Amino acid sequence: MKQVKTLPLTDECHHWTHLGEVPWDLQKYWQQRYTIFPYYDDGIYMTQDAWFGVTPEPVAICIAEELSTIVSSNKRTVIDAFAGVGANSISLALATEGESGKQRWDKVIAIELDAATLACAQHNASLYGVADDITWVLGDSFKFMELLTNTPGKLESDLRVDIATTAVFASPPWGGPGYRTDEIFNLNFMEPYNLEKLRVAYRLMDHALYLPRTSDLRQIAKLAPDGTKIEVVQYCVEGASKAMVTYIPAATNEQNNEPMDESIDDSTNDLTNDLTNDLTTDLTTNITTDLTKDHTNDLTNDLTNDLTNDLTNDLTKGLMSNLTNKHANDQAMDQMNGYA
Repeated sequence: MKQVKTLPLTDECHHWTHLGEVPWDLQKYWQQRYTIFPYYDDGIYMTQDAWFGVTPEPVAICIAEELSTIVSSNKRTVIDAFAGVGANSISLALATEGESGKQRWDKVIAIELDAATLACAQHNASLYGVADDITWVLGDSFKFMELLTNTPGKLESDLRVDIATTAVFASPPWGGPGYRTDEIFNLNFMEPYNLEKLRVAYRLMDHALYLPRTSDLRQIAKLAPDGTKIEVVQYCVEGASKAMVTYIPAATNEQNNEPMDESIDDSTNDLTNDLTNDLTTDLTTNITTDLTKDHTNDLTNDLTNDLTNDLTNDLTKGLMSNLTNKHANDQAMDQMNGYA
């Protein structure tokens, strides 16, 4: 596990300037490019996969500011465990301490598994003037954390940071069934890294997790060390929630190896069942109401038709009777005139 200097941009790195260049499944993201990177036209590069998971710059800036204040000031190193194309790493490198203007972090370490994506991140950071303020690592962030906590001697000297003065920001992939459809997303099903894997990897350090906006808050609450509270913030862009970030203190020594309570699965299932039942009840009520209205309308129409038919028949009979009587009277008058 070594740091890397400047990686070259490859054919997997793109700066699209016209909609016709953009693959159809990425066009809606490209049309939001100025929300993601306001200075996109200055030459921001992205890989195709990065469009799906990049943190919009306004959100990245807010996270960097809040992480800087929530985490104790004695934490001087921050690790961006999933650097991507650099949005969060850049904002962390630009973060300052209050009005002093001093850089909040003495060291920012950005870890990315994909070489092309890391090349984009380095290039983008250079546009913001902070590429040299970030230590870039090409590799698996979980392997890095394992080495840092268990065998730091296997890391380069620049990467052997003190975990007691280090914080972690992690924006993992959000794959897995239900991420886009569930009203409450079970983080144990998040792929390829579920909540338990993240907890075990970062438990020794203060850390912030960038998670789906529908994440189960009860699962997140289980991450709070005894006697502490955690902060959970929803981040919105143009009035729409994009994600939530939970800020979690380091676990105590007694809690380091404790597995997370699996009862959260049952509670999630119970809640899902309750929501399903409520939804079914609402739908049934609505359907019943609609059917009742339809039935009432049908009955009203039938009754109206029956009344109209009856009235028509009565009027017809009455008219015919009147005409018959009038004809009989006319005949009687004629006969009487004849006799006269």
